[in-house]
Amino acid sequence: MFISSDQLQNLPVVTETGTNLGHVKRWDIDVESHEIARYYVKPSGLVQMLSSEELVITPGQVVGITEEKMTVRDSVAADFAERPKKRRVLAEDASPALTRESS
Repeated sequence: MFISSDQLQNLPVVTETGTNLGHVKRWDIDVESHEIARYYVKPSGLVQMLSSEELVITPGQVVGITEEKMTVRDSVAADFAERPKKRRVLAEDASPALTRESS
């Protein structure tokens, strides 16, 4: 089965358990293998409330693609939800170092 670029653009992306992550906005193609290397998903719904950053999904995270939707592993949503926490931790860790260096 093939799907056209017109069909892939704005295709809904959901997890295996049905969580709506957003829509495919763009993708990268590996010029050597001629295969999609990454999908970029514009968040919507609850995911958009967590962050407006694009989700980057690799082919290995994709469970299936139909004309109606792309289904990805549940871990994609979990990893995305953890990102803001990781950024906060990194920012907190950086503050003391900046203070020490500026002393």
